[in-house]
Amino acid sequence: AALSGRTPGAVAGGLVAAALGVVAAAAAQATVVVHSDGAGQAPVNGFAGPGSSLVAAGLIAAGAAASFQLWHAGTGRRRAALRLGASLGVTAMAGVVVASVVIEAWPTRAERGDVRPVAATVLPLVATLEQTLETRQRVLVLSDTEDGVDFAVLEGDGSTMLDGRAQVDATGAPVARPGTEPATSGGLAGAVAILAGAGAGAEEPLAQWGIGVVVAAPGSSMIGSALSQLAGLQLIGASDFGTSYRVTRAVEDVPVSRAWIETPEQGLVPLASDSRSGATGPGQGAAGTLIIAAPADEGWRAIADGDVLPAVDDSLGRAAFAVPDGARNVSYVYEDGPYRVWWWAATAAVAWAMIGMVPLHDRRFLAVRR
Repeated sequence: AALSGRTPGAVAGGLVAAALGVVAAAAAQATVVVHSDGAGQAPVNGFAGPGSSLVAAGLIAAGAAASFQLWHAGTGRRRAALRLGASLGVTAMAGVVVASVVIEAWPTRAERGDVRPVAATVLPLVATLEQTLETRQRVLVLSDTEDGVDFAVLEGDGSTMLDGRAQVDATGAPVARPGTEPATSGGLAGAVAILAGAGAGAEEPLAQWGIGVVVAAPGSSMIGSALSQLAGLQLIGASDFGTSYRVTRAVEDVPVSRAWIETPEQGLVPLASDSRSGATGPGQGAAGTLIIAAPADEGWRAIADGDVLPAVDDSLGRAAFAVPDGARNVSYVYEDGPYRVWWWAATAAVAWAMIGMVPLHDRRFLAVRR
């Protein structure tokens, strides 16, 4: 394309776009992405797909510019040869694309290597239903191993596909953005050890991080026996996916939730929540502290009757806000400002590109027609 001599400006523009795509892909791969709620989510490298798409678009544009007027180039046999070669090339490319799609989607295709479909369901149905309630409880899954007990905190059922690899620091902790502390396994290791030993007192540490259900994985007879002996856990169901227990608070008869208000008068007031926001019903009214069972982050915002609430320190590093006396409607939300800016910028760029692809006749065309 660069040596063709046709439309050098357009060819150069396509090559520059491809070079920018390479830089964008490399920058994305070098960027560590951390979930806003670190519990149960591993940080990963950024996705190089947009940069790769820009590389492909730039090279295609450069190739198209270099082949401009190629269909009408030459005379006689030379023109016929050029047209035949171009037609065969396009047909071969289309055939390769169609053939690859058919081969990948063929029902009787043998599996390659160790790649296998992953089951979408990993939790018992009763545990999944607890995750869909307004309290949005997390689930702690325990399984026996040769060295002890493995555990995982799940916010939702099913498998999560991650591109890249997790990044950890020298101590093995997940890398977080500056000024934040991610929720790591060390924060729950003590409670898991108590559960494995059938000891009392593990319910409150679990509830403080919004964990309302504990599941003994299938085949984990040791941890299953230990959980069955604990008075603070209530058996709620058993299935092929494991045995589920509900976590009860030791102090008050209030369900475990993703967020709540600690008040001296009304006790714990749970909020109806989803994964990134929540609110109380009208008539709360008592002063206290809003606790969100997620690591403190500058993206969390809390509002009471239209006024922004000030953040306060929490002993466990969770997001916490001071609720004034008389507050009737309290809500919270996680807002990622830079993400919103880039999302709208990308939307505007795509919309502008789509408008630019509309085939409109310019003034030179109209002048020739006249």
